[in-house]
Amino acid sequence: MDAPIAASGAGEAGVEAGGAGVSAGVVVQVGPDGDVADAVAGDVRKEVAPGVPDPSFGPEVVDRPALRVIRERNYSPTEKILPILSGPFENQRILVAGGIGSGKSTELLVTAERLVGRRTVVLVDLWRHMESGVKDPGAIEHLQPWEIVALVGLAVLRATSEYFRLPCDEEARTFARALGGLQDRPPGEATLDVGRLATGLAVAVGGGMAGPAGGAAVAVGIEAIKAVGTAWSWKVGLRDAARRGDQDQAVEDLVQATTGVIQHLHDLLDRRVVVVVDGLDRVRVDGTFSRLFVESALLHRLPCDIVVSAHLALVHRHNALLRFRRYDLANEPVADPVNPWMPGKGVGFFRTLVDLRLQAIRQEGWPTTFDSVPWRSAASRPQRRCCASRPPRKKLARVRA
Repeated sequence: MDAPIAASGAGEAGVEAGGAGVSAGVVVQVGPDGDVADAVAGDVRKEVAPGVPDPSFGPEVVDRPALRVIRERNYSPTEKILPILSGPFENQRILVAGGIGSGKSTELLVTAERLVGRRTVVLVDLWRHMESGVKDPGAIEHLQPWEIVALVGLAVLRATSEYFRLPCDEEARTFARALGGLQDRPPGEATLDVGRLATGLAVAVGGGMAGPAGGAAVAVGIEAIKAVGTAWSWKVGLRDAARRGDQDQAVEDLVQATTGVIQHLHDLLDRRVVVVVDGLDRVRVDGTFSRLFVESALLHRLPCDIVVSAHLALVHRHNALLRFRRYDLANEPVADPVNPWMPGKGVGFFRTLVDLRLQAIRQEGWPTTFDSVPWRSAASRPQRRCCASRPPRKKLARVRA
């Protein structure tokens, strides 16, 4: 087994912790077959009271701006992504890499919020959809590229009809025929109702005209449209499903139909469409990652900008073959870069983060003795001599018996 890759995080509202070349927290094991196994502490979704989410360090709080802590520009992929998506060149493909719980979802949401004034933004979290809609989280490890394209098409269809309230009947019918052609449906069964199916997919939308139907505000400029619990009927990510390649005619029909859906929204609003796909960092099987990000070009054929998240370990493994602009989630340094035996700026970041979380559950801040924990735990690990400020070790005199 390869050496474990260390990464750490403070939930999706936080950021990986580290400094002077080391990190502390989540340990990622990369096996000989390339698969990744995470030991993620505190990734259990829970409630502090019925209906009240736990404002802890898990990924449930990214849509609560009051619990966010702004990262420095040097450690934020958003600052590098925004100029690209705001520029004149269309159909950008961007990948944000990081460990689970490192803060990617927050970065993607902040990116979407800041694009709203210039672009039409549709955000979909596939991991949450697999948990709550499909009710089979493991299915994300078996997704095929054409299924990602179909999910993008459904998200844009729902944004068009429910958020922008624009007509898209013809595009929906074409999409339904294409998606139905990829499913094993009994002869004579009614055409797939993609309008109802799309309501089973939660999306966040911003830009253009406002006026969501039943949406709840999650952030300035972004509106969330919740999924209808009983609407999802498509069995996606099946483990024994036949693989379909990019050259399959049915897959080609689906890509063309999805292209029509996206282009229709673009033309009606006269704005570029940016699709943000979160949750694919949960893909930790090397073969699935390779099929989605290396072997298939389906996502690259859609007429929109696409931003996705992916697991850092697998991104590193396939870096040379990726056709995405890649941005790693940089560490907030809890150890000083020059003198790792001193605390870095990241200590203040995490203290502010924890204070906000504790205040949210009506507790007061943490003990001052915690200030030294992050950088001390990192700096105390064995490191190579790469810093001139390292104090010299005293030579011990040999004592002969």
